[in-house]
Amino acid sequence: MRNKAELAALTEMLERRGATVLTLTEAITSQATGLMEALTLSHGLQMGDALIAATAQEHRLPLLTGNIKYFAAIEGLIIHGISI
Repeated sequence: MRNKAELAALTEMLERRGATVLTLTEAITSQATGLMEALTLSHGLQMGDALIAATAQEHRLPLLTGNIKYFAAIEGLIIHGISI
């Protein structure tokens, strides 16, 4: 989030949708590390995005994002673009 207003808006949206917070596990961390090793130099994958992608993959959930290009290189990841 870039500021408190964006954080508040995100928090409110997640509450309205009844979103479940998924915790990091050793498996997710390991998978994110593998993604970083494979894609950081070639595609600029950042740690936060690697953790998000690994969490989605581990839970077999689609990843909702306003910026598909950050995740497009991740094989097997189901991506749903959204407008922000």
